[in-house]
Amino acid sequence: MKTIGQAVDELLTRRARERDAIQKRIARDGGTRRFVEKRLPRLSDVIAPDVTEEQLAAHSRWELREASQRMRDCAHCPSSGGACDGASGYFAEGTFPVWTDEHVLGRADCPKWAAYAERRRLKRAGVPEGFMEATFESYVARSDVEAEAKELCRQYASGFETSDPGTLMITGPTGLGKTHLAVATARECRTPRLMFAYLPALVDMLREYTDEAFLRATTCDLLVLDDLGAERESAFGQEKLEHLVNVRWSERRPMIITKNRSLNAMTKTLGEPLIRRLVSATRIAVELDGDYHERAAGV
Repeated sequence: MKTIGQAVDELLTRRARERDAIQKRIARDGGTRRFVEKRLPRLSDVIAPDVTEEQLAAHSRWELREASQRMRDCAHCPSSGGACDGASGYFAEGTFPVWTDEHVLGRADCPKWAAYAERRRLKRAGVPEGFMEATFESYVARSDVEAEAKELCRQYASGFETSDPGTLMITGPTGLGKTHLAVATARECRTPRLMFAYLPALVDMLREYTDEAFLRATTCDLLVLDDLGAERESAFGQEKLEHLVNVRWSERRPMIITKNRSLNAMTKTLGEPLIRRLVSATRIAVELDGDYHERAAGV
């Protein structure tokens, strides 16, 4: 078994050999600039034109190769970002090589990455493609009621870090932006473990994949239930929904719920115990009212 000293000696010896190899290649290629253009073409716009042999040789072949591979990824990155998704190492996802003031290869944050990572988070959570761009900024309030609803949702998001943010309940007719406000609020809550579920689809999912789906729905940091009351009336659906709400309520896990009707109007289909639990869990209730108006995606 090697001692720490032996391991360090081997590392230093290997680095010395790599440095010598790079210096020999630089000499054969006719200088550092020619070496970069010939052997590291993807880094020719990154490494300073006046780089010295010593500065270049201070990098290992692995470091130069990793930087070159990242520049290849960047060159093929779509406008929406994400070419380096899942990358690890020094140039982890969302970073790219730069030449620093210390005359070494460093890394900088990619300007595309934050928007891409947010879209990835929402997609993994189950947010529909049509609501990927739903934000408070893109929600156009067409009445005082909608403006007040938007502000209440902002208040919920700003207080989400409290120990018990409770449930945000958004009620209103179709076409007034309930789902938009729910996604915009969830986006601002910045929780890593988010789950969005159209309630009828969730009930079907619980029927087919009971354990897995139920565990995810009860343990995620924030659960968005879209269109409460739209699910088909069934003893199974009512039982599962009541169980889900009870578990999240008892463990103080927040929810955002959208619905078309008041809770009292759904007593017959949901049952009084579930209605009472939802009422007690609600911290902020948002009421939208008005005539239907078609909203473009993200508006």
